[in-house]
Amino acid sequence: MILIIYLVSHSFPWQSNSLVIKFTNGKYLFIDTPYTNEATEKLVNWLAGRDSVKMKITAINTHFHNDRLGGNGYLTKIGSVIYGSDLTIKLLNERGLGNGTLDMYQDPSLKKYFDYWQNAKLTPANKIFTLKDGLVLTFDNDTFEVYYPGPGHTPDNVVVYYPKKKILFGGCIIKSMAANTKGFIGDADLSNWYSSVNNILIKYPDAALVIPGYGDLGGKELITHTMELVK
Repeated sequence: MILIIYLVSHSFPWQSNSLVIKFTNGKYLFIDTPYTNEATEKLVNWLAGRDSVKMKITAINTHFHNDRLGGNGYLTKIGSVIYGSDLTIKLLNERGLGNGTLDMYQDPSLKKYFDYWQNAKLTPANKIFTLKDGLVLTFDNDTFEVYYPGPGHTPDNVVVYYPKKKILFGGCIIKSMAANTKGFIGDADLSNWYSSVNNILIKYPDAALVIPGYGDLGGKELITHTMELVK
């Protein structure tokens, strides 16, 4: 049984969303992590201070960029189970932060972030699933579907759907209503992004709450807005 769902917003230096679901008996599901191990440790400590039993954390990485799995190192250190697709791990090993990611930190005002990421080591997931097959995770009586709609923001981006509450965590393949550009496209597949988002719309027509990788949550209008941005 789900006790509470937290929307976690981390700014480093750009706001980014992840999701934490708390179940009974100390079980937690993290859908993506904050940007860094340090921030993820703070989040875990904050959660632990509000629970009376030892935490058992399962995490899902929705793609290989640092804003999705930057906290894997800390989660691995404390014995968490972290799921990532075979392609996510391959891209992390081949591209590291991603094509052109460090270029975003070239402004002198962002030097501390450039220095951090220039030397940071990202940790891959420790449980691999096949991207094309997706993944289904069940906690008590609550099921979460990890679905690959096709390439978009990155070649490996997946979404996570919670059917019981009709909640869709879209990650960075989905843009917020405030977004007026595609955002970072260093690893994007611009020719297939539209059709991949359309696949999400077809797969989850009942989605009532949609959470983008950045910005405010909303409804299915975020999906159609994204399609307009990338078509």
